[in-house]
Amino acid sequence: MLIDDVIEIICEVRTELNASELSKDTQFDTLGLSSLELTEVILELEERHEVEIDISTVDAADSLKTVGDIVATLEELLKSKN
Repeated sequence: MLIDDVIEIICEVRTELNASELSKDTQFDTLGLSSLELTEVILELEERHEVEIDISTVDAADSLKTVGDIVATLEELLKSKN
């Protein structure tokens, strides 16, 4: 599932996080995820799923607030790709 993939990548970027503590409603600001780390997550998702999330780092920080936001964005991109 996409959510599992997103959570896995977040935990790779922030190794002190435990995947079982994250859900689609988890907000990035509660994780202390920096804009650089969010960019790393996005770049890894783009590579794994062969999509391009057309969003700048500033826009990502403004529009992607939760794990679910990234999942929804990725789902839309994958739908349009097929």
